[in-house]
Amino acid sequence: MPKFLDLVFRFYTPVLYLELGLLFFWTDDWEGLFLPFAIFALYLQSPLIWRLMSSVYGPVPLVSRIGVKVETGSLWLVSHRLQEIYETFEVFERVLKTFPGVYSMWLRLWGARIGKKVNWTAGCKIVDRPFVRIGDRCLIGNQSYITAHAIKKKQDRYQLFVKEVRVGSDVVVSFSATLAPGTVIGDGAFIEAGAVVYPNQEIPEGRHHERFEELLHGRFDFLRAKS
Repeated sequence: MPKFLDLVFRFYTPVLYLELGLLFFWTDDWEGLFLPFAIFALYLQSPLIWRLMSSVYGPVPLVSRIGVKVETGSLWLVSHRLQEIYETFEVFERVLKTFPGVYSMWLRLWGARIGKKVNWTAGCKIVDRPFVRIGDRCLIGNQSYITAHAIKKKQDRYQLFVKEVRVGSDVVVSFSATLAPGTVIGDGAFIEAGAVVYPNQEIPEGRHHERFEELLHGRFDFLRAKS
């Protein structure tokens, strides 16, 4: 992707504010004109731009570098800028969650694969909307956090890792649980409150994933007291 697009989309959110402001002050018929245009700008414009950009420059690579010293642009950064307003004003998404099925439909517009009868609590948070796959009849608990990307600094540049999060059917993701990029949750699994599913970790079908499972299975032996 051309590098200059990183700079262009850096100003996407301020331009969206300006767009909404002009609609508000220049529209005489508030209900007849402002409301439909505002709904388009807030909920349809960003995912439609993303679908266009991803069809031209996609797919997003599994591993890439981002930053001012990188010669090429980042398609993931475009997706981040397009979603920035929903991270800043969470109320926009919370409104969608109050209408049965609407939030799932909106995520599908981004390119996510969402099954039937998924229950979204008001406070759940999806960071990378195009990169999630969720099965049927799932419950996504309050303050749960799902992200499909991770960033770390390597020398003078940032290394970006992007991988789809996959959740099977009949899964419960409890309060304040975290699903990291590349995680795969089997059908019928239960993710306990506060639990973390680490990058590329797989939870088998029907598994109860506990909050401090890392300690129980000796994954952090160095934390144990020496005899």
